[in-house]
Amino acid sequence: MKRLLGAILSAALLTSPIPAKENNSQVNIKQKEETAKSLIQSSGKRTTQKVKEQEIQKIIKEAAQIYAEGNRILFLLTHNKIDEAKKSLKSLKERIARLEKQYRGKIENLPIDVAVNEVVGITDLKQAEKLAQQVKEAVKNNDFVTARILLEALRNEIIIETVYLPIKLYKQAVDLAYEFLENGKIKNAISQLEIAVNTVEIGTTIIPEPIA
Repeated sequence: MKRLLGAILSAALLTSPIPAKENNSQVNIKQKEETAKSLIQSSGKRTTQKVKEQEIQKIIKEAAQIYAEGNRILFLLTHNKIDEAKKSLKSLKERIARLEKQYRGKIENLPIDVAVNEVVGITDLKQAEKLAQQVKEAVKNNDFVTARILLEALRNEIIIETVYLPIKLYKQAVDLAYEFLENGKIKNAISQLEIAVNTVEIGTTIIPEPIA
């Protein structure tokens, strides 16, 4: 989570990068919906680099910049730069409203960053068959710990982790933060911006790669 969000903040803004607050209890881990059959059929044609390039193209830059700006404003508020924060938050509020309207009824969760990793296990078919037999024997003997370790060696897959910004929830939190700030309730505004920062969700897609 921290690795992914760090990339958003450094890429989206040229100002001082502000690390997002981590709150694993508020982050929803979702399995991105994709047809398993189509993924398996196409996995042999996919390389990690190609997958990464494809996923990066899906990122909505304006959403990434908006998320980074929210973090920057949170930094300003926590460092008592109230006037600058208020001016920036008003501008951010307007940008979010335009973006939310643009994608309303189309996309609820906007992709703002992605990480693609490859897990490479045994690639020799004969070795894999031998290992698979050992897994069966381990399960038969109720030795599930050994079976799990052996199965790990058979993993060959591309893992895609996408960070999503639920724009409607983010908008609600930012709007409320601005309202608090207008009424001089700094602590409440900070709390709402922290909530906004932690609305992001992570979707995980696993693409199996066939053993050659």
